[in-house]
Amino acid sequence: LSRVVVVEGEKPQKGQTDIKSILDFESEVDLLLEVSNIKNPKEWLDNQMIMLTEKLEVEVKHSKDRGEVKRIAKTIKLCAEAKKMIPANVKPKFALANLIFNLEE
Repeated sequence: LSRVVVVEGEKPQKGQTDIKSILDFESEVDLLLEVSNIKNPKEWLDNQMIMLTEKLEVEVKHSKDRGEVKRIAKTIKLCAEAKKMIPANVKPKFALANLIFNLEE
């Protein structure tokens, strides 16, 4: 905790965004089609991490299903890794596709 840095960002208002959570897609194909149309991958990843964090808070407070908590936490980690790849000269579409293919491991 002594090395934690809190980074504040703009949090979208609930109902303000029409972005669907990465975990709410029926199949990988639907998710790949969605990410192929993303104009700003970093912003999309930020929004995904915000939504997933909110979902994680609810699951921790109200659910006894620790498997779902782990799944959400893993997805947040994968989103963060994908976001790091973009400034490291990885094409954004490849970073997002890599994220999707790593979801089901």
